Amino acid sequence: MQEHVGLVAPPLYADDIRALQNHSDEIARALTRYESIDQGARTIQIPRECQNAVLAAAAGGSLLIIGEPGAGKSAVINTLARELRQRGDVVELAVDRYNVNDLDDLRVELGLRNDVVKVLEAWDGSTDGWLIIDALDATRGGRGEGAFRVLIEHVLALKGRWRVVASIRTFDLRMGIRFRELFLGRPPDKAYSDPSFATVRHVLVPPWSPTEFAQVLIQAPELGRALAGAPAKLRQLAEVPFNTRLINELLQSGVVANTLRNLANQA
Repeated sequence: MQEHVGLVAPPLYADDIRALQNHSDEIARALTRYESIDQGARTIQIPRECQNAVLAAAAGGSLLIIGEPGAGKSAVINTLARELRQRGDVVELAVDRYNVNDLDDLRVELGLRNDVVKVLEAWDGSTDGWLIIDALDATRGGRGEGAFRVLIEHVLALKGRWRVVASIRTFDLRMGIRFRELFLGRPPDKAYSDPSFATVRHVLVPPWSPTEFAQVLIQAPELGRALAGAPAKLRQLAEVPFNTRLINELLQSGVVANTLRNLANQA
């Protein structure tokens, strides 16, 4: 719960602000699982090298967090939301958790009396505020895509303290002309950018770097043993954070390394 937040808002909106805070806390807890790799009695957490670039970019304005499927965008954006709570107010949403056609459906899902944009507009404060939206691509081609696009449009149009940070797969951004238009700008960090989006303010979340992956293998020795001498295809798969977690879960459930290698050879 963001206890440091003062509800400087008309009484009409105070309950809705609290509802948004509570919902954001629920989303934050739900997304935390993407930040770690379960090792039974303990968990592994590898700080992403791109995290500082993401935080610096979000402090400077609205942006998109992009990357290939499984690169770890949900973990990065949830970590970002936690860091930003130390600086101001955060509303955190995860698109894949809602079944909405328009903003009124979203209002109902969030348990609000008033339109979410009006609530944000009424939520005054002395700090910056961030609307964090994970998994924009989850509604690709459906009505929900339009609902969240309109939400972003309206929040950006407020031109107040609220900034928008949203994650989306690289492919979906390539297809999403309107999202590219909404986040016009230059990539804030060339080291974490996709040259295809030179006019979009974004940060690219890559797969594990060699250093990050080495840390994973040190802390997950069973995974390291399973990949030792494994086909290049299996190792390449394992270097994608989502696949790392999946392979680790298979090993934890009793699947032996030889079985994994055979599956990789058949793929």
